[in-house]
Amino acid sequence: MGIKRICQISLFTCALIFASGNLNAQQTKPAFDSESKARNLWKLAENLQASKIHQTLVQTTPELSEFDVKPTISAPPLKPDATELAGVSAQSPSVDSINLKNCQCLSCDTTGQPATCIDCAHISTLGDQFNIRLFGSLNGEMLFATARPNLPSGIVLITPDLGKDTPTFEIHSKSTSIGAAFTGPEIGRFQSGGQIYSTLYGQTYEEDKYGIYLLMAYAELKNECERYTFGLHRDLINPIAPNTINFNQANGAGNLGFVRGQLRAERFRKLNQNTQLTSQFALSDPITTSFTNFDKIPANLLEETAMPNIEGRLAIAKTSGPHVPGTSIRFESGFSGLVGKLRRTDLPTNRIHNVWAVGTDFQLAINERFGFRSEFFTGSAIGNYNAAIFLIDNQNLDPVRSTGGWGEAYFNWSPCVRSHFGYGVDDPLNSTLSPGLPTRNEVTYANLIWDVTKSLELGVEVSHWDTTYTGPLLDNDAMVYHTRIRLKF
Repeated sequence: MGIKRICQISLFTCALIFASGNLNAQQTKPAFDSESKARNLWKLAENLQASKIHQTLVQTTPELSEFDVKPTISAPPLKPDATELAGVSAQSPSVDSINLKNCQCLSCDTTGQPATCIDCAHISTLGDQFNIRLFGSLNGEMLFATARPNLPSGIVLITPDLGKDTPTFEIHSKSTSIGAAFTGPEIGRFQSGGQIYSTLYGQTYEEDKYGIYLLMAYAELKNECERYTFGLHRDLINPIAPNTINFNQANGAGNLGFVRGQLRAERFRKLNQNTQLTSQFALSDPITTSFTNFDKIPANLLEETAMPNIEGRLAIAKTSGPHVPGTSIRFESGFSGLVGKLRRTDLPTNRIHNVWAVGTDFQLAINERFGFRSEFFTGSAIGNYNAAIFLIDNQNLDPVRSTGGWGEAYFNWSPCVRSHFGYGVDDPLNSTLSPGLPTRNEVTYANLIWDVTKSLELGVEVSHWDTTYTGPLLDNDAMVYHTRIRLKF
Protein backbone atom coordinates (compact mmCIF):
# COMPACT_ATOMS: atom_id res chain seq x y z
CA MET A 1 0.00 0.00 0.00
CA GLY A 2 3.10 2.26 0.05
CA ILE A 3 5.19 3.91 2.74
CA LYS A 4 2.80 6.86 2.99
CA ARG A 5 -0.21 4.64 3.74
CA ILE A 6 1.73 2.54 6.25
CA CYS A 7 2.78 5.71 8.07
CA GLN A 8 -0.83 6.95 8.18
CA ILE A 9 -2.07 3.68 9.67
CA SER A 10 0.84 3.64 12.16
CA LEU A 11 0.14 7.20 13.31
CA PHE A 12 -3.52 6.40 13.80
CA THR A 13 -2.64 3.29 15.83
CA CYS A 14 -0.41 5.39 18.08
CA ALA A 15 -3.26 7.87 18.50
CA LEU A 16 -5.60 5.04 19.53
CA ILE A 17 -3.14 3.87 22.20
CA PHE A 18 -2.69 7.44 23.51
CA ALA A 19 -6.45 8.11 23.51
CA SER A 20 -7.24 4.89 25.35
CA GLY A 21 -4.64 5.78 27.98
CA ASN A 22 -6.35 9.14 28.55
CA LEU A 23 -9.73 7.45 28.85
CA ASN A 24 -8.42 5.09 31.52
CA ALA A 25 -6.78 7.96 33.38
CA GLN A 26 -9.89 10.17 33.32
CA GLN A 27 -12.46 7.54 34.28
CA THR A 28 -11.98 7.06 38.01
CA LYS A 29 -15.47 6.26 39.19
CA PRO A 30 -15.65 2.81 40.87
CA ALA A 31 -17.23 0.02 38.88
CA PHE A 32 -20.93 -0.67 39.20
CA ASP A 33 -21.57 -2.95 42.19
CA SER A 34 -23.97 -5.50 40.68
CA GLU A 35 -23.86 -7.77 43.75
CA SER A 36 -25.08 -4.93 45.98
CA LYS A 37 -27.90 -4.17 43.54
CA ALA A 38 -28.89 -7.80 43.47
CA ARG A 39 -29.06 -7.97 47.28
CA ASN A 40 -31.26 -4.85 47.33
CA LEU A 41 -33.64 -6.32 44.76
CA TRP A 42 -34.03 -9.56 46.69
CA LYS A 43 -34.60 -7.63 49.93
CA LEU A 44 -37.30 -5.62 48.17
CA ALA A 45 -38.88 -8.86 46.97
CA GLU A 46 -39.06 -10.16 50.54
CA ASN A 47 -40.78 -6.97 51.70
CA LEU A 48 -43.31 -7.15 48.89
CA GLN A 49 -44.14 -10.78 49.63
CA ALA A 50 -46.31 -9.63 52.53
CA SER A 51 -48.33 -7.59 50.02
CA LYS A 52 -48.99 -10.73 47.97
CA ILE A 53 -47.21 -9.45 44.84
CA HIS A 54 -43.98 -11.42 45.24
CA GLN A 55 -44.71 -13.63 42.26
CA THR A 56 -45.22 -10.62 40.00
CA LEU A 57 -41.89 -9.16 41.10
CA VAL A 58 -40.06 -12.41 40.42
CA GLN A 59 -41.47 -12.51 36.91
CA THR A 60 -40.49 -8.93 36.11
CA THR A 61 -37.19 -8.53 37.98
CA PRO A 62 -34.96 -9.51 35.00
CA GLU A 63 -36.55 -6.78 32.89
CA LEU A 64 -36.39 -4.11 35.63
CA SER A 65 -32.85 -4.80 36.75
CA GLU A 66 -30.41 -1.99 36.07
CA PHE A 67 -27.70 -4.48 35.23
CA ASP A 68 -29.79 -6.71 32.96
CA VAL A 69 -28.06 -7.58 29.69
CA LYS A 70 -29.67 -6.30 26.48
CA PRO A 71 -31.51 -9.08 24.60
CA THR A 72 -29.51 -10.57 21.75
CA ILE A 73 -30.41 -12.64 18.72
CA SER A 74 -31.07 -16.25 19.59
CA ALA A 75 -28.16 -18.50 18.68
CA PRO A 76 -26.58 -21.85 19.50
CA PRO A 77 -25.03 -21.96 22.96
CA LEU A 78 -21.49 -21.23 21.74
CA LYS A 79 -22.09 -19.13 18.62
CA PRO A 80 -22.30 -15.33 18.40
CA ASP A 81 -25.07 -14.22 16.12
CA ALA A 82 -27.27 -11.24 16.51
CA THR A 83 -24.97 -8.66 17.97
CA GLU A 84 -22.58 -9.37 15.12
CA LEU A 85 -25.37 -8.30 12.90
CA ALA A 86 -26.09 -5.36 14.84
CA GLY A 87 -24.07 -5.70 11.76
CA VAL A 88 -24.75 -7.38 9.42
CA SER A 89 -24.61 -4.82 11.79
CA ALA A 90 -22.46 -7.31 13.37
CA GLN A 91 -20.66 -5.05 15.30
CA SER A 92 -18.57 -6.23 18.21
CA PRO A 93 -20.62 -6.75 21.39
CA SER A 94 -19.78 -4.81 24.53
CA VAL A 95 -16.99 -6.22 26.68
CA ASP A 96 -18.41 -4.81 29.92
CA SER A 97 -18.60 -8.31 31.39
CA ILE A 98 -14.84 -8.88 31.13
CA ASN A 99 -13.06 -8.92 34.47
CA LEU A 100 -9.93 -6.85 33.91
CA LYS A 101 -7.67 -6.69 36.95
CA ASN A 102 -6.90 -3.34 38.63
CA CYS A 103 -9.21 -1.44 36.26
CA GLN A 104 -10.63 1.68 37.91
CA CYS A 105 -12.40 3.16 34.89
CA LEU A 106 -16.02 4.26 34.86
CA SER A 107 -18.23 1.23 34.39
CA CYS A 108 -19.98 1.17 31.02
CA ASP A 109 -22.91 -0.51 32.82
CA THR A 110 -23.83 2.93 34.13
CA THR A 111 -27.18 3.89 32.62
CA GLY A 112 -27.99 7.09 34.52
CA GLN A 113 -31.63 7.75 35.38
CA PRO A 114 -34.01 5.06 34.04
CA ALA A 115 -36.71 5.99 31.56
CA THR A 116 -40.04 7.13 33.02
CA CYS A 117 -42.35 4.20 33.73
CA ILE A 118 -45.57 3.97 31.75
CA ASP A 119 -48.43 2.12 33.39
CA CYS A 120 -49.27 -1.17 31.69
CA ALA A 121 -46.65 -0.69 28.94
CA HIS A 122 -46.36 -3.92 26.97
CA ILE A 123 -46.54 -5.44 23.50
CA SER A 124 -49.70 -7.42 22.85
CA THR A 125 -49.90 -10.49 20.63
CA LEU A 126 -52.93 -12.46 19.51
CA GLY A 127 -51.43 -15.49 21.21
CA ASP A 128 -51.07 -15.14 24.98
CA GLN A 129 -47.98 -17.38 25.22
CA PHE A 130 -45.42 -15.17 23.43
CA ASN A 131 -43.05 -12.60 24.89
CA ILE A 132 -41.54 -9.91 22.64
CA ARG A 133 -38.40 -7.89 23.44
CA LEU A 134 -37.36 -4.97 21.24
CA PHE A 135 -33.72 -4.00 20.67
CA GLY A 136 -31.67 -1.93 18.24
CA SER A 137 -29.81 1.37 17.96
CA LEU A 138 -30.14 4.91 16.65
CA ASN A 139 -26.98 5.57 14.64
CA GLY A 140 -25.25 8.53 13.07
CA GLU A 141 -22.21 8.04 10.79
CA MET A 142 -19.75 10.34 9.04
CA LEU A 143 -17.27 9.17 6.37
CA PHE A 144 -14.54 10.87 4.38
CA ALA A 145 -12.75 9.02 1.56
CA THR A 146 -9.81 10.31 -0.49
CA ALA A 147 -11.18 8.60 -3.64
CA ARG A 148 -14.70 7.67 -4.75
CA PRO A 149 -15.97 4.40 -3.19
CA ASN A 150 -18.57 2.24 -4.87
CA LEU A 151 -20.98 2.77 -1.93
CA PRO A 152 -20.18 5.90 0.13
CA SER A 153 -22.35 4.85 3.10
CA GLY A 154 -20.96 1.30 3.33
CA ILE A 155 -17.74 0.91 1.37
CA VAL A 156 -17.14 -2.33 -0.54
CA LEU A 157 -14.52 -1.26 -3.12
CA ILE A 158 -12.96 1.82 -4.77
CA THR A 159 -14.08 2.84 -8.26
CA PRO A 160 -11.48 2.93 -11.11
CA ASP A 161 -9.06 5.85 -11.37
CA LEU A 162 -10.33 8.25 -14.04
CA GLY A 163 -7.38 10.63 -13.75
CA LYS A 164 -9.19 13.16 -11.55
CA ASP A 165 -9.44 13.78 -7.81
CA THR A 166 -12.65 12.24 -6.47
CA PRO A 167 -12.76 12.66 -2.66
CA THR A 168 -16.17 12.04 -1.07
CA PHE A 169 -17.96 12.93 2.16
CA GLU A 170 -21.07 11.28 3.59
CA ILE A 171 -23.26 11.73 6.68
CA HIS A 172 -26.06 9.22 7.14
CA SER A 173 -28.02 7.04 9.57
CA LYS A 174 -28.73 4.03 7.35
CA SER A 175 -27.23 1.63 9.91
CA THR A 176 -29.95 2.57 12.43
CA SER A 177 -31.56 -0.73 13.39
CA ILE A 178 -34.54 -2.24 15.15
CA GLY A 179 -35.23 -5.85 16.03
CA ALA A 180 -37.70 -7.98 17.93
CA ALA A 181 -36.79 -11.20 19.75
CA PHE A 182 -39.71 -13.59 20.26
CA THR A 183 -39.93 -16.18 23.02
CA GLY A 184 -42.81 -18.61 22.79
CA PRO A 185 -44.16 -21.66 24.60
CA GLU A 186 -42.38 -24.96 24.99
CA ILE A 187 -43.34 -27.43 22.28
CA GLY A 188 -42.40 -30.94 23.27
CA ARG A 189 -38.74 -30.83 24.30
CA PHE A 190 -38.11 -27.56 22.42
CA GLN A 191 -38.35 -23.89 23.32
CA SER A 192 -40.00 -21.91 20.52
CA GLY A 193 -38.98 -18.42 19.45
CA GLY A 194 -37.62 -16.33 16.62
CA GLN A 195 -36.36 -12.97 15.53
CA ILE A 196 -36.89 -10.07 13.15
CA TYR A 197 -34.11 -7.54 12.50
CA SER A 198 -33.86 -4.63 10.05
CA THR A 199 -31.79 -1.55 9.22
CA LEU A 200 -32.48 1.48 6.96
CA TYR A 201 -30.33 0.56 3.95
CA GLY A 202 -33.33 0.03 1.67
CA GLN A 203 -34.60 -3.06 -0.07
CA THR A 204 -31.25 -3.63 -1.83
CA TYR A 205 -28.02 -2.56 -0.12
CA GLU A 206 -26.19 -1.63 -3.33
CA GLU A 207 -28.81 0.98 -4.28
CA ASP A 208 -27.74 3.02 -1.22
CA LYS A 209 -31.23 4.44 -0.50
CA TYR A 210 -33.13 4.79 2.76
CA GLY A 211 -35.76 2.16 3.41
CA ILE A 212 -36.45 -1.06 5.27
CA TYR A 213 -33.57 -3.52 4.85
CA LEU A 214 -34.61 -6.85 6.35
CA LEU A 215 -31.68 -8.94 7.61
CA MET A 216 -33.33 -11.46 9.92
CA ALA A 217 -36.80 -13.02 9.94
CA TYR A 218 -36.87 -16.57 11.23
CA ALA A 219 -38.65 -18.93 13.62
CA GLU A 220 -36.80 -21.47 15.74
CA LEU A 221 -37.19 -24.51 17.95
CA LYS A 222 -34.24 -25.21 20.23
CA ASN A 223 -32.92 -26.90 23.32
CA GLU A 224 -29.44 -27.52 24.75
CA CYS A 225 -28.67 -30.19 22.14
CA GLU A 226 -30.54 -29.14 18.98
CA ARG A 227 -31.76 -26.11 17.09
CA TYR A 228 -33.99 -25.84 14.02
CA THR A 229 -34.67 -22.56 12.19
CA PHE A 230 -36.71 -21.60 9.15
CA GLY A 231 -36.71 -18.21 7.40
CA LEU A 232 -34.26 -15.43 6.58
CA HIS A 233 -30.94 -16.07 8.36
CA ARG A 234 -27.17 -15.58 8.06
CA ASP A 235 -25.32 -17.88 5.70
CA LEU A 236 -24.07 -20.97 7.47
CA ILE A 237 -20.73 -21.08 5.61
CA ASN A 238 -18.04 -18.85 7.21
CA PRO A 239 -20.46 -17.49 9.87
CA ILE A 240 -18.32 -14.90 11.68
CA ALA A 241 -17.43 -11.38 10.47
CA PRO A 242 -14.83 -8.66 11.10
CA ASN A 243 -15.62 -6.09 13.80
CA THR A 244 -15.60 -2.95 11.67
CA ILE A 245 -17.48 0.32 12.02
CA ASN A 246 -18.10 0.10 8.28
CA PHE A 247 -21.49 -1.63 8.02
CA ASN A 248 -20.28 -3.73 5.08
CA GLN A 249 -17.78 -5.64 7.29
CA ALA A 250 -15.36 -6.44 4.42
CA ASN A 251 -17.91 -8.13 2.14
CA GLY A 252 -16.21 -8.26 -1.26
CA ALA A 253 -12.83 -7.97 0.48
CA GLY A 254 -12.45 -11.41 2.07
CA ASN A 255 -15.63 -11.81 4.14
CA LEU A 256 -17.78 -14.47 2.42
CA GLY A 257 -21.42 -14.84 3.44
CA PHE A 258 -24.49 -12.71 4.02
CA VAL A 259 -28.20 -13.55 4.57
CA ARG A 260 -30.72 -15.68 2.66
CA GLY A 261 -33.81 -17.81 3.16
CA GLN A 262 -32.97 -21.24 4.55
CA LEU A 263 -34.05 -24.28 6.53
CA ARG A 264 -31.36 -25.06 9.10
CA ALA A 265 -30.69 -27.91 11.52
CA GLU A 266 -27.97 -27.80 14.18
CA ARG A 267 -26.70 -30.31 16.71
CA PHE A 268 -24.55 -29.53 19.79
CA ARG A 269 -22.65 -32.36 21.46
CA LYS A 270 -20.61 -32.05 24.65
CA LEU A 271 -17.37 -34.03 24.28
CA ASN A 272 -16.42 -33.16 27.87
CA GLN A 273 -17.18 -30.43 30.38
CA ASN A 274 -15.35 -27.72 28.40
CA THR A 275 -15.47 -28.98 24.80
CA GLN A 276 -18.39 -28.86 22.36
CA LEU A 277 -18.77 -30.26 18.84
CA THR A 278 -21.24 -28.39 16.61
CA SER A 279 -22.63 -29.85 13.38
CA GLN A 280 -24.84 -27.70 11.12
CA PHE A 281 -26.76 -28.34 7.90
CA ALA A 282 -28.90 -26.02 5.77
CA LEU A 283 -30.98 -25.97 2.60
CA SER A 284 -30.69 -22.39 1.36
CA ASP A 285 -32.03 -20.11 -1.37
CA PRO A 286 -29.55 -20.12 -4.30
CA ILE A 287 -30.21 -16.42 -5.00
CA THR A 288 -30.45 -13.53 -2.58
CA THR A 289 -31.11 -9.95 -3.67
CA SER A 290 -30.45 -8.50 -0.22
CA PHE A 291 -27.11 -7.05 -1.34
CA THR A 292 -27.54 -6.48 -5.07
CA ASN A 293 -30.06 -7.30 -7.77
CA PHE A 294 -28.29 -9.87 -9.93
CA ASP A 295 -31.10 -9.79 -12.51
CA LYS A 296 -30.59 -6.11 -13.21
CA ILE A 297 -29.67 -5.14 -16.79
CA PRO A 298 -27.13 -5.61 -18.36
CA ALA A 299 -26.71 -8.93 -16.55
CA ASN A 300 -28.51 -11.85 -18.16
CA LEU A 301 -31.35 -13.29 -16.13
CA LEU A 302 -30.01 -15.24 -13.16
CA GLU A 303 -32.17 -18.07 -11.82
CA GLU A 304 -32.10 -21.09 -9.55
CA THR A 305 -32.42 -24.53 -11.13
CA ALA A 306 -35.37 -25.80 -9.02
CA MET A 307 -32.92 -27.14 -6.41
CA PRO A 308 -31.73 -25.51 -3.14
CA ASN A 309 -28.11 -24.88 -2.30
CA ILE A 310 -26.69 -27.13 0.42
CA GLU A 311 -24.50 -25.69 3.19
CA GLY A 312 -22.75 -27.55 6.01
CA ARG A 313 -20.41 -26.77 8.87
CA LEU A 314 -18.53 -28.71 11.56
CA ALA A 315 -16.88 -26.86 14.46
CA ILE A 316 -15.17 -27.66 17.74
CA ALA A 317 -15.03 -25.17 20.60
CA LYS A 318 -13.42 -24.84 24.02
CA THR A 319 -15.25 -22.93 26.75
CA SER A 320 -12.81 -22.86 29.67
CA GLY A 321 -10.69 -19.78 30.36
CA PRO A 322 -11.10 -16.26 28.91
CA HIS A 323 -13.78 -15.81 26.26
CA VAL A 324 -13.87 -14.13 22.86
CA PRO A 325 -16.01 -10.99 23.42
CA GLY A 326 -19.69 -11.58 22.76
CA THR A 327 -19.38 -15.38 22.98
CA SER A 328 -19.02 -18.13 25.57
CA ILE A 329 -15.98 -19.68 23.85
CA ARG A 330 -12.23 -19.37 24.33
CA PHE A 331 -11.34 -21.22 21.14
CA GLU A 332 -13.30 -22.36 18.10
CA SER A 333 -12.26 -23.82 14.76
CA GLY A 334 -14.79 -24.54 12.04
CA PHE A 335 -14.80 -26.07 8.55
CA SER A 336 -17.70 -25.35 6.19
CA GLY A 337 -18.77 -25.74 2.57
CA LEU A 338 -21.57 -25.23 0.07
CA VAL A 339 -22.69 -26.71 -3.26
CA GLY A 340 -25.42 -25.67 -5.68
CA LYS A 341 -26.28 -24.52 -9.19
CA LEU A 342 -27.29 -21.32 -10.97
CA ARG A 343 -28.77 -20.78 -14.43
CA ARG A 344 -27.99 -17.87 -16.78
CA THR A 345 -30.31 -17.17 -19.69
CA ASP A 346 -28.35 -17.34 -22.95
CA LEU A 347 -28.68 -18.25 -26.63
CA PRO A 348 -28.80 -20.84 -28.08
CA THR A 349 -28.80 -22.64 -24.68
CA ASN A 350 -28.76 -21.54 -21.05
CA ARG A 351 -25.57 -21.60 -18.99
CA ILE A 352 -25.54 -23.74 -15.83
CA HIS A 353 -22.96 -22.73 -13.22
CA ASN A 354 -21.74 -25.15 -10.58
CA VAL A 355 -21.63 -23.14 -7.36
CA TRP A 356 -19.23 -24.39 -4.69
CA ALA A 357 -17.03 -23.11 -1.89
CA VAL A 358 -15.09 -24.38 1.11
CA GLY A 359 -14.15 -22.23 4.07
CA THR A 360 -12.58 -22.20 7.51
CA ASP A 361 -13.20 -19.95 10.52
CA PHE A 362 -11.11 -19.51 13.66
CA GLN A 363 -11.44 -17.66 16.98
CA LEU A 364 -9.04 -17.61 19.94
CA ALA A 365 -8.91 -15.59 23.15
CA ILE A 366 -5.27 -15.42 24.29
CA ASN A 367 -6.27 -13.78 27.55
CA GLU A 368 -9.02 -11.48 28.86
CA ARG A 369 -7.78 -8.57 26.76
CA PHE A 370 -6.32 -9.98 23.55
CA GLY A 371 -7.30 -12.46 20.84
CA PHE A 372 -7.59 -13.35 17.14
CA ARG A 373 -10.37 -14.10 14.65
CA SER A 374 -10.14 -15.09 10.97
CA GLU A 375 -11.75 -16.78 7.96
CA PHE A 376 -10.55 -18.23 4.65
CA PHE A 377 -12.44 -19.39 1.54
CA THR A 378 -12.05 -20.57 -2.04
CA GLY A 379 -14.80 -21.30 -4.54
CA SER A 380 -16.51 -20.71 -7.89
CA ALA A 381 -19.55 -18.62 -8.95
CA ILE A 382 -19.94 -17.27 -5.39
CA GLY A 383 -20.58 -13.59 -6.08
CA ASN A 384 -24.08 -14.21 -4.70
CA TYR A 385 -22.37 -14.92 -1.36
CA ASN A 386 -20.61 -11.51 -1.41
CA ALA A 387 -17.33 -13.13 -2.44
CA ALA A 388 -15.24 -12.89 -5.64
CA ILE A 389 -15.78 -9.09 -5.45
CA PHE A 390 -19.48 -9.88 -6.18
CA LEU A 391 -18.68 -11.59 -9.49
CA ILE A 392 -20.62 -14.74 -10.42
CA ASP A 393 -19.41 -14.92 -13.99
CA ASN A 394 -17.53 -12.80 -16.53
CA GLN A 395 -18.81 -11.04 -19.64
CA ASN A 396 -18.68 -14.32 -21.53
CA LEU A 397 -20.92 -15.87 -18.85
CA ASP A 398 -18.17 -18.20 -17.68
CA PRO A 399 -17.99 -18.70 -13.87
CA VAL A 400 -15.39 -16.75 -11.87
CA ARG A 401 -13.10 -18.54 -9.41
CA SER A 402 -11.86 -16.70 -6.33
CA THR A 403 -9.88 -17.13 -3.09
CA GLY A 404 -9.79 -14.80 -0.12
CA GLY A 405 -10.15 -14.25 3.60
CA TRP A 406 -9.63 -11.89 6.50
CA GLY A 407 -7.82 -11.81 9.84
CA GLU A 408 -8.29 -9.62 12.89
CA ALA A 409 -6.65 -9.00 16.25
CA TYR A 410 -8.70 -7.39 19.01
CA PHE A 411 -7.54 -5.70 22.20
CA ASN A 412 -9.68 -4.57 25.16
CA TRP A 413 -8.05 -1.48 26.64
CA SER A 414 -10.61 -1.54 29.46
CA PRO A 415 -14.07 -3.02 30.03
CA CYS A 416 -15.48 -0.08 28.08
CA VAL A 417 -12.84 0.56 25.39
CA ARG A 418 -11.75 -1.87 22.65
CA SER A 419 -9.91 -1.86 19.32
CA HIS A 420 -9.75 -4.13 16.28
CA PHE A 421 -6.89 -4.29 13.76
CA GLY A 422 -7.45 -6.33 10.61
CA TYR A 423 -6.86 -7.09 6.96
CA GLY A 424 -9.05 -8.65 4.26
CA VAL A 425 -8.49 -9.62 0.63
CA ASP A 426 -10.58 -11.07 -2.20
CA ASP A 427 -8.59 -12.27 -5.22
CA PRO A 428 -10.49 -13.67 -8.24
CA LEU A 429 -8.49 -15.92 -10.53
CA ASN A 430 -7.30 -13.70 -13.41
CA SER A 431 -7.75 -16.43 -16.03
CA THR A 432 -11.51 -16.48 -15.29
CA LEU A 433 -11.94 -12.71 -15.75
CA SER A 434 -12.69 -10.57 -18.79
CA PRO A 435 -11.71 -6.92 -19.50
CA GLY A 436 -13.17 -4.23 -17.28
CA LEU A 437 -13.62 -6.33 -14.11
CA PRO A 438 -11.97 -5.96 -10.68
CA THR A 439 -9.10 -8.40 -10.12
CA ARG A 440 -8.25 -7.83 -6.43
CA ASN A 441 -9.81 -5.97 -3.50
CA GLU A 442 -8.01 -5.32 -0.20
CA VAL A 443 -8.81 -3.50 3.04
CA THR A 444 -6.66 -2.75 6.10
CA TYR A 445 -8.43 -1.22 9.10
CA ALA A 446 -7.97 -0.07 12.70
CA ASN A 447 -10.65 1.24 15.02
CA LEU A 448 -11.39 2.39 18.57
CA ILE A 449 -14.84 1.80 20.12
CA TRP A 450 -15.81 3.32 23.47
CA ASP A 451 -18.92 2.33 25.44
CA VAL A 452 -19.45 5.64 27.22
CA THR A 453 -22.42 4.04 29.00
CA LYS A 454 -24.43 0.88 28.46
CA SER A 455 -26.54 2.83 25.95
CA LEU A 456 -24.08 5.26 24.31
CA GLU A 457 -21.25 4.09 22.03
CA LEU A 458 -18.66 6.19 20.16
CA GLY A 459 -16.42 4.75 17.44
CA VAL A 460 -13.70 5.91 15.04
CA GLU A 461 -12.06 3.90 12.27
CA VAL A 462 -9.33 4.44 9.69
CA SER A 463 -9.04 2.06 6.74
CA HIS A 464 -7.12 1.78 3.50
CA TRP A 465 -8.83 0.26 0.44
CA ASP A 466 -6.99 -0.89 -2.68
CA THR A 467 -8.91 -2.17 -5.73
CA THR A 468 -7.20 -3.34 -8.94
CA TYR A 469 -8.86 -3.86 -12.34
CA THR A 470 -8.27 -5.55 -15.68
CA GLY A 471 -7.64 -3.20 -18.61
CA PRO A 472 -8.67 -0.72 -19.79
CA LEU A 473 -9.74 0.31 -16.25
CA LEU A 474 -7.07 1.74 -13.94
CA ASP A 475 -6.41 0.67 -10.34
CA ASN A 476 -7.37 2.95 -7.47
CA ASP A 477 -6.96 3.19 -3.69
CA ALA A 478 -8.27 5.41 -0.90
CA MET A 479 -7.91 6.25 2.77
CA VAL A 480 -11.26 6.24 4.59
CA TYR A 481 -11.94 8.05 7.89
CA HIS A 482 -15.11 6.92 9.62
CA THR A 483 -16.92 8.06 12.78
CA ARG A 484 -20.05 6.55 14.30
CA ILE A 485 -22.29 7.39 17.26
CA ARG A 486 -24.80 4.77 18.49
CA LEU A 487 -27.59 5.10 21.03
CA LYS A 488 -28.43 1.46 21.84
CA PHE A 489 -31.61 0.13 23.38
